[in-house]
Amino acid sequence: MKLLACDIGNSFTKFISFDGDKIKCKYSLSNSEIDSLRIERFEFDSVAISSVVPEITKVLSNFLIKKNITPFIITKNAKLNFTIDYDTPETLGIDRICGTAGAISLIESSVISFNRKILFADLGTATTINFIEENILKGGIIAPGMRTMLEALNNKTAQLPLVNLGDYSGIIGKSTQSAITSGIINSSTGLLEKVYHSVYSDAEKQPIILTGGNAEFILEYLNIPYLFVENLVPTGIKKIAELNQ
Repeated sequence: MKLLACDIGNSFTKFISFDGDKIKCKYSLSNSEIDSLRIERFEFDSVAISSVVPEITKVLSNFLIKKNITPFIITKNAKLNFTIDYDTPETLGIDRICGTAGAISLIESSVISFNRKILFADLGTATTINFIEENILKGGIIAPGMRTMLEALNNKTAQLPLVNLGDYSGIIGKSTQSAITSGIINSSTGLLEKVYHSVYSDAEKQPIILTGGNAEFILEYLNIPYLFVENLVPTGIKKIAELNQ
């Protein structure tokens, strides 16, 4: 199966082409640049879309349809490899659904080994932490993403600057820039660590699965075991597309 998985996030859309289980090509565009996509760079038999931005879903779908390509758009009514136990399933983000499908798919294929409890976090424009137990998505946490926090401080204050999150130098900032960096890095790692210790007992310790573009800024500062999976959501897109062929 040659599939083009389209992962529409709040800021960027990622395009990952699969040939079976192998990734053949990866490409990313800001959502404002979707019309510049060169679809011929990919080799595929079908296209599947996961999206958290309905307006961009429409733009991309119309773009593909004009090229005689009918995409499979993943919705909450799709056949999944897990069940959902969530009070408001109608509000559950498709990215969280696809991330869950990806995590369970990797475990089922023995790519990674976990017990009945799974935590995975997607660190993008928003930070989501998701809890799965016995192949049931139970819920999780949604918080501002690291760059979102950074931009909010810059936009909502008169004097706080934009900083480089890669310049973290320790928990006690000795300048305004380093204080901001510390606040964002440590609030993010602290959230992950608190949720981790709330879910797992000492006897159950196993890695939290991390994905998303902001993960690189905090990996070396986490005091919990983790496993970074770069293409977790696209893996879930592929799994859901296969189940709904």
